[in-house]
Amino acid sequence: MYQVKGEYTNYQKYNNKGWFHLDSDQALNPYTWKAPIHWSGLVDGIEVKFTQIDSSALSVNSFDWTDFPKQLDSVKSDIAEAIDKAMRVMD
Repeated sequence: MYQVKGEYTNYQKYNNKGWFHLDSDQALNPYTWKAPIHWSGLVDGIEVKFTQIDSSALSVNSFDWTDFPKQLDSVKSDIAEAIDKAMRVMD
């Protein structure tokens, strides 16, 4: 089971929906989170890895996207928002 799941608008797909499933290297617990947090998973079946460099996930700037596939750049804000939401639910 993935820690963060989500959908986003992807006009390249027949149903205009893309998806992502992500896990971090830390338990989903706002009291024990400590940056850097390493995320990995799948976005539309493509393996991704990126690092959360801030204890919050308020924006795309809270992450280091160096190894993130360029063709998925448009999904970054949706991913940041989903991670932020998941962290707030655990508060």
